[in-house]
Amino acid sequence: MRSRTIAFNSFGQIANQLATTIVGLIIPQLMIRTYGSAQYGLVDSITGFLAYITLLESGVGAISRAALYKPLSQKNNDEISGVVRSTEKFYRKLALTFLGYAVILSFVYPLFINQTFDLAFSGSLVLILAISSFVQYYFGTAYAVLLQADQLMYVSSFINMAATILNALLTVVMIQAGFSIHIVKLGTMGLFALRPICLNFYVKRRYHLNLSAPEKKIPTKQMSAGMVHNMAWFLHSNTDVAVLTIFSSLTSVAIYSVYQMPAKALKNITTSIMSGMEAGFGNLLVEEEADQVRKRFDLYLLVNNSLVVILFSTALAMIMPFIYIYTRHFTDANYIRPAIGFMVLAAEMLYCLRHPYHDVVTAAGHFRQTQSSAIIEAALNIVLSIVLAVTVGIPGVAFATVVAMAYRICYLAWYLSRNLIHYPIVRTVKKMLVVLLQTVLILLVNQYISRMNIPNYLFWFVYAILCLASAVVITAVIDFIVFRKDTQAAFYTMRRIVMRKK
Repeated sequence: MRSRTIAFNSFGQIANQLATTIVGLIIPQLMIRTYGSAQYGLVDSITGFLAYITLLESGVGAISRAALYKPLSQKNNDEISGVVRSTEKFYRKLALTFLGYAVILSFVYPLFINQTFDLAFSGSLVLILAISSFVQYYFGTAYAVLLQADQLMYVSSFINMAATILNALLTVVMIQAGFSIHIVKLGTMGLFALRPICLNFYVKRRYHLNLSAPEKKIPTKQMSAGMVHNMAWFLHSNTDVAVLTIFSSLTSVAIYSVYQMPAKALKNITTSIMSGMEAGFGNLLVEEEADQVRKRFDLYLLVNNSLVVILFSTALAMIMPFIYIYTRHFTDANYIRPAIGFMVLAAEMLYCLRHPYHDVVTAAGHFRQTQSSAIIEAALNIVLSIVLAVTVGIPGVAFATVVAMAYRICYLAWYLSRNLIHYPIVRTVKKMLVVLLQTVLILLVNQYISRMNIPNYLFWFVYAILCLASAVVITAVIDFIVFRKDTQAAFYTMRRIVMRKK
């Protein structure tokens, strides 16, 4: 049942991410062509600064998931209700704090951007973009945490997918009708605000939570440690945009965001395919199945690493031909910057390679034990980003994220070798060297494609399929040679999932 549940959640996540990816490629291009790079960069920059409120989340989502694994496995409704009530109370307070932060930001933000925009123009846009996040925190986040812990993420995935598609249709219609960027965003933010309300309704009907159950308090030590981990994740996602906003320009933010779109899409697709693994490990750790955890983790690493190599190696080969086609009608900035593409993809590739290690740590609730690594990662990201933004520019900011991610992978691999599942560090090193070998070979085989002048998306798609096929073959052959038993076990497990024999 575990494998089947993971597969079902993965399907929901993949469907959601495919919709998000397609929309995420269409809408920015339309916005840049209609409103220009500076206005699009303004929207992306404001979104990044609004996200800073998540630093106060203190990792409560991960802590609550860890607290829910045991009562869910025991079907203890009162304890489940207590954890959910405590989580909901925290997020509603955070929503009100966010509202105050958004109001302050609407006055302060326009004073710091290196671009001439009317104060009312920028400030009002801040408040409009804040609507969706406020409603999400107040009505939906606590219930999304419960569904994730109960391995029912596909519910929120399908709700998000429907909202994303409707949002895209509404955006296209409003832009074509000639509405300003403020009206367009006001309409779409209102639509996105319906997602958490639908989620709230579903959870209350499914779980019959006991509203009179005593709250299960979140441990203060875990909250502080969780906040550190949350800060590291947040800085990975938002430092670059903030640094470029302050030390460069909104046009630089737009250029960086264009390269981030395919990189983030691949990251989301990869994590979606492997979604549910954290909850699966949480269940195994609760049942103290140590040997089973090590076996599953070994298999998880092989499948995750192979998927990351296939997708990101293909992206590294195809990124510049895509950017040429995507930005050919943009005339207000130079978007052809190969170094940015390489660094941004490398950073997200490392993030995805780190994911299995982080999943086990999160499932076990070892937030306080590993918080020092999160602090160092965040410090590396901030300091290097600022220094390199001034001296190197956009590629330097992306390189800072690469360094921070590389450090975190090394630490988590070391931690799991000494604690929790005692996974041998030698096997981790071996798997990483195989990843490097596979990536280099795939890029060498497909190097001619990255230098081609591909005229349109149809030709690009054909070459991308050829590149992807070669990546699959190279990755599979090397995996079978180096990790024969693990590869056979992976194919056997996937076959059982498909045939529904487990």
